[in-house]
Amino acid sequence: MLPVYSPGSHSLYQDFFISNFLLYYPDPFSIPRQTWKIIIQVWHLDLSQTTNILMDSYSKFWPSPRDPAFMLRSYLLSIKLKITSITDWVSRLKECPLYAIISGFSPDDVPGIGTFYDFFRHIWDSDQKHLSVQLRHKKKIIN
Repeated sequence: MLPVYSPGSHSLYQDFFISNFLLYYPDPFSIPRQTWKIIIQVWHLDLSQTTNILMDSYSKFWPSPRDPAFMLRSYLLSIKLKITSITDWVSRLKECPLYAIISGFSPDDVPGIGTFYDFFRHIWDSDQKHLSVQLRHKKKIIN
């Protein structure tokens, strides 16, 4: 099934963030200053058109996927935090509710590793699986 696009999805994300952030972190001053800088950057990052742009890459018949804007936001957050392994990132999302909330996910419902790799398949707009052609050179048989 196609992802659902909502025109006000960035404001919905911001509302979600505020309500969940205050639920899990009632004392906002306990968050380090460096983390606040990242929160503010992500807060202003409007990725609501991501779903609209990627609409054609999703099947109309499969179960409804995660919102591509949330997946992209989460991946960009992992890059910002210098976490390059998807496996490590998913475990961090599960361990630290703040990362899940910044991404737009409920801390109880974090996407798995396969969901991220499926998302990458949708944003990779090419018939090729790899960036460069994977050529295999024939070995010469020596008698």
